This record gives sequence, C-alpha cells and structure tokens, in this order.
Amino acid sequence: MPLARNELLGAKHIPCPPRPTLTLVFMSSLFFWAACASTYATGAMRPRQADTFIAIVALTICMASIIMFVFKKTRLFGIIITSIAIGALLGSVNALSVHTDAQRFEGVSASADITVLEDSHSYGTGESVLATVAFPDCPSIVCTVTISKCEPLIAGQQFRSQVSFRSADFSKNKYAWADGSCGTCKTLSEYQDITPSPIKELVQLRKAIIEAIGADDESHALLQALVCGYRRNIKDTDLYTSFQACGLAHLVAVSGAHLVIVTGLFASVLKCFRAPRKLTIGMLIAVMASYYIIAGMPVSALRASVMSTLGLLSFFGGRRPSSLNSIGIGLYAIISLSPASSVSASLVLSALSTIGIVLFAPLVSAWLDRIPLLQLPFIAEPLSLTLSASLLSQLYACSLFNLLPVVAPLANVVSAPLFPLACGIGLIAGIAMAIAPPLAPLISQMSGLVSGILAGAVHALSLAPVSSIPFAIDTAVALAISAGLAFALWISWPQPRAHTALIAAVLACLVACLIPLLHDSSDKLVMLDVGQGDAILVESRGTTLLIDTGNEDALLIEQLAKQQIIHIDSVLVTHADDDHCGSLEVLSRSVSIDRIILAQGMLECSGDSAQSLVEQSRSIGCDIVGVGLDDEFRVGAFTAHIVWPHEFTQEGGNADSLCISLEHDGNDDGISDTTAFLTGDAEKEQIEAMVQEGRIGHIDILKVGHHGSRNGLTTEEAATLHPSVALVSCGMGNRYGHPAPETVNTLESVGAALFRTDLNGCITCKLTPERITVSCEKDN
Repeated sequence: MPLARNELLGAKHIPCPPRPTLTLVFMSSLFFWAACASTYATGAMRPRQADTFIAIVALTICMASIIMFVFKKTRLFGIIITSIAIGALLGSVNALSVHTDAQRFEGVSASADITVLEDSHSYGTGESVLATVAFPDCPSIVCTVTISKCEPLIAGQQFRSQVSFRSADFSKNKYAWADGSCGTCKTLSEYQDITPSPIKELVQLRKAIIEAIGADDESHALLQALVCGYRRNIKDTDLYTSFQACGLAHLVAVSGAHLVIVTGLFASVLKCFRAPRKLTIGMLIAVMASYYIIAGMPVSALRASVMSTLGLLSFFGGRRPSSLNSIGIGLYAIISLSPASSVSASLVLSALSTIGIVLFAPLVSAWLDRIPLLQLPFIAEPLSLTLSASLLSQLYACSLFNLLPVVAPLANVVSAPLFPLACGIGLIAGIAMAIAPPLAPLISQMSGLVSGILAGAVHALSLAPVSSIPFAIDTAVALAISAGLAFALWISWPQPRAHTALIAAVLACLVACLIPLLHDSSDKLVMLDVGQGDAILVESRGTTLLIDTGNEDALLIEQLAKQQIIHIDSVLVTHADDDHCGSLEVLSRSVSIDRIILAQGMLECSGDSAQSLVEQSRSIGCDIVGVGLDDEFRVGAFTAHIVWPHEFTQEGGNADSLCISLEHDGNDDGISDTTAFLTGDAEKEQIEAMVQEGRIGHIDILKVGHHGSRNGLTTEEAATLHPSVALVSCGMGNRYGHPAPETVNTLESVGAALFRTDLNGCITCKLTPERITVSCEKDN
C-alpha cells in the first residue's frame, strides 16, 4: 500500500518510484517526428532535391517492410526504420508541396475565400494574419494575408476578397516555412464576411468577451491574454517583458508550452477535495476544451491540448506505459495530419513538457520529498511539475528566446496558485460581462484585481538582480543535449540519496567553471544587430563596455547571448533617443551592470527625454558616472577619449551625442595600434567641428553617424578621417532609407570597406597590434 505524503514527512527512507518502460510505439514516434522535422526543415533550402529524396525514402520503406515481415528477429529494427522512412517521406512531400504551391500561384490575382487561423497583428496601416486561402477550383493553401485599413481580425473569421499572391523567400523567412505558409496574399478589395454558423456565434462570443474585459491597464490586458489568448494589447508592455524575464511568457501565449502545468495545478486543487480520478480527468479535459474554444481555436492550442490531455492521463491516471503509447499515437496523428507542425515551436514545447512530466515527475517528486520546506503540497506539486517539464524543454526554450530565466522555478511556484485563480475568475467574469453589460464595470474591477496581483508578483520577481541571463544555443544542439540528459537520467534513475545529489552538484559546478573558458577573450569591437538602432560592444581583457542599447529588447538579448555576455562593467548611453537607450531597463534585468556612463550635460539637462533617461538610469540601482569633453577611461587595452560635445545645445538630441575616440594598444607599448571613432547620432556639422579642433583625424574604424543618413558625413570629412572600415547600424528595409546612397558612395570613394547590420548582421572587428579582422554574422 503506497504511503501518503504526510506519512513520508520526517521519514529517513524515501522510496524511489520505478523506472518507466519505454514502449515501442513511443520510441518509434520520436524517430518518426525527428525524421519528418529534419527533412521538412531541410526542404526550405533544397527544394530541387525533393523528388530524388522522395524516391529514395519510398524505396527505403519498401525494403524496411520486407525486412520487418520476412525476418521476424529484426522486427524492432524494421519498425524503427519504417518510422524514420515514413517521417522523412512526409516531410519531403510536404516541403515539395509548399514549394509547388508557391510557384503555382505566383502572380495570381483572383477572388478567394479566406479563413483566419490566428488573431491578426498590426501591419502598417492595416492588419496581417496567417490564414488559409482558397482560390476557385483549387485546394486551399496557407498564406500570410495583409489587409489595408482593416479592424483587428479574430481567429475563425472567414471572408471573401480579391487578392494578389506573392511567393515567400523561404531561405530568409524561416517563420513562414515553420507555419507552412507558401507566400503572402494582399487584398485588393473590401472583404465580405462569410463566416458560417455556429463558428460565427463563437467568434462573436469571444470578441464580446475580449471587448468586455477591455485593456484599460496592464492587468486587464493580461486578463485578455489569460482568458482569450488575445495578446495584442499586452505584447508591447513592460508587463510582458517581465513575464519573459521570469520564464512565464508561456502563460500569456496560446502555444501551450506549459498547458500541462496549468492543468496539473487545477488537478491539485481537485485532489485536495478528493475528487474521483475519472471525474478529475473529465473536468480537466473539459477545461482544456473550453480554453481551446475561448482562445480562438488555433491549431497550436489544439496540439497543446492533445499533448496536455495525454500528460494528464499519465500523471493522474498512474499508468505511464499506456500514456507513453498515447503520446506516441498523438505525435503520429498530429504530424501525419500536418507535417509542418513537426517544426512548430508550440508542438515541440508542449511535447517535450508532456514527455518530461510523464517520465520524470514521480522521480523529481521523490527527490523533493527529501527537502522539508518543499513537503507542502501547494509547493511540491507545482515545483515537481515545473522541474520535470523543464528537464527537456528549457534548453529548447533558450534556443528560441535566448534567455535563461534564473527565477523561473520560484516564479512558477509563486504563480502556481495565482494563475488558475486569475484565469478561472477572468473567464467567468468575461462571460458575465458579455452577457450582462450593465455589470461590466464592477465585474471588470473585481477580476482585474486578481490579475493585478499576478501581474504585480511577476513584475516584482523580474526586478530581482539578473532575473534572467542571455543564453544562446543552437536549436539542434539544445535538442540533442536534452535528449542525452533524458537518456542518462533514465538509465541511471538516481535514488534520492545525499551522495548522489553531491555528485550532481560537483558536476554542475565543473560545467559552470568550464563554460567561461569557451568565451572568445580577444580584444574586439562588435556592432550588434539590433535593428534600426545602435548597440556597440567593446571587450578587452575581461572588461566590457556597451555603447547604447537600441530599442528592440529581444534583439539586444539575442545578440548579447551570442556574445556570451552576462556581466557588463559599463553601459555608455550616447544620447536620449529611444533607438539608443530604449532597451536599457530590459538590459538591467538580464545582465549585471556596474555603472552607467552619461554625458555630464545629460545629468544637468531639464529636457523631458534627458530627465527620463536619468531617472531610468537611477532606478537600475548601479553607479551613474557623468563624463565631459576630454575625459577618458580604460576598457582593457582600449582607452576611450570623450571628444564631443562641448555643451548641450539640443537638450540631449543628436547634436549632443557623446562621441568617443577609442584607441587600442594591444602590446602595451604606449602607442595606439588602432583608432576607432564612435559617433552616436552626431552628423556632419559636429564632425566638422571635431576635425577643425584637431580632436579627431585619421582613423581605422568609423562608426558612421546617425545610421548613415545623408547628413552624416561630407566628402571632405571622409577624406580627412580616411577609415579602413566603416560600420553602419540600421534595420532591414527601414522607412528612413538608411544608409543614404550618398553616404555609401562617399565612404566607398575613400576606400573604406563598408559593413552594415541590415545586410551583414552582427559585425565583429577583432584587433591585434598587427591587423583588424572583420567577420560578419551573415553574407549580404
């Protein structure tokens, strides 16, 4: 008879659960999934080889089938080979189909019936949405549809419009390929709503709930995301950034990466009331079905619900072999119906989370039982679910978001009782507000209070020093390491003993000590690719200086992760424009910062932008240093000289940008080997003044001012500076036309090698006393 949890309190011996048996159906489904994902992903780059590959795979299937049925002793091998072959065939056929559709409909302009697959997002003056498009007498295809002068669209809506089709460039648009989208359809006429019943009623109900909840503040925007999966009003808020920093972004996403955990928490409540097992499973499946409908019936939520249901059948049904078979069957079914889903982040996260819980939740729970503080059910249950789900999914999530949420375990424990409460009350409140509009203000205030508590808790956790750290890892590597970790854990199946924990801790410390040795410690200047903004990293001898941050948070964190940066000695902000300092607050949550360097004039300026930057810098809690003309400081082998401005004339605008002459002395002989000139957004008038005053002359590396605008540099200034390397930071297809053709021609006329982030990505200049070596993240 199994011991109850309270009987285990204080017990010296904690029984270890039996190791689960890996079933043939489950194992073969993983090979099937991997083969389909590999071939489909490869098909984005090599469509011409698809016909040959399909023929080879078909032949392999035949051979494997013969081996399996003729030679019974090799049946296991035959089943696995057949699964691999079929998966590869499906991936190849689907990849070829996407390419065929893209070519078939290129340039087509006709009336089409369009079914919206997910909520739309703003695109210029209109909306953009993933949808299926059906031309007359043709099978439907998946496309991205853009509609000008349109209200937000809701998943499930159907309409008819005249459209023109343009195929996608799959080598550059990885998101289109992952969605199975073969191109873009642009509407050419007003659309006609053709949504049939009862889908129309469900869409209207969901829309009414979204409108009833409203988005007057962040807590209500959060409710829209929690209850309806509607993230439009929360995605660009500080609150969403806080959820990302805490590793809780899945709670406001329809992808369902942690839907298993959420339903598990509901199950914990039902277990406290001793609800029968069958009733519990039925109620939880009903909760997921309701969530699926209210969330807009997206395919990603359906996949997550299937995987979550299978996980629940395991964790609360107590029959893991059967549940592993169910997961295998589910993978076979989902991927067979939609091979493109094999590379879907939502499926990968949901499946990995579910598999982690099915295999390892009992083992993790047994280990947690040895810790007295974690023996309370409301702590132990969510923590065991979180840790077991994260065993397989965390590294993959890091490869997607380039963040390692340090506070994620604590954040999940804190949010465990709050999330179901906010979601449940919010759902009831949303429906009540839609049915009884006069009561909407009162109900909205009450439900907003609950979500406000959750929002406040997450925001407070995100303010913890280094709540998450930049962490970059290739997706394939992440999956391989996760698979290896799972296999090693399954093979060893460690008993909950103290010496086992000690060995694991020692190994973890050794890995942590070895990781810094992999970091490139050479002296370098790196222009980070942060879109239409500036961010330049200077590294030398273990010292780091970041000049500006850009304003695209995810891009900045991704770039720092790729550079393996988790600590920055100094952040220098050249001026108060958002595209140079907009990500400062997010940066402070992700890396530790010793000091922030601002112009002395910025500290004394009364302008709104300047004061906002100073207040934000002070709120971070590190030292703030003011610098002025002729000040200098060291960054390893670099010496930074402040050469501009004399005084503030634009309240911290472009003309007041801190400009730096950065001299590199790699052999410490007191003579500068390389000089870089970093200009912020200073333009030709300011550069001319610095040249005339003799503050700057011939240089080796020029960070071109104001993103290469036509006012950034004159021919005479370029000839005087005569840079060997010119760096331009600008976003792909930016609306300003940066860099201007005139500036590009001017730099090329003086022999400068021009590199730009929109074409080259991240640009690294490694410096030695003898040479400058430039490498780029991508070719133009």
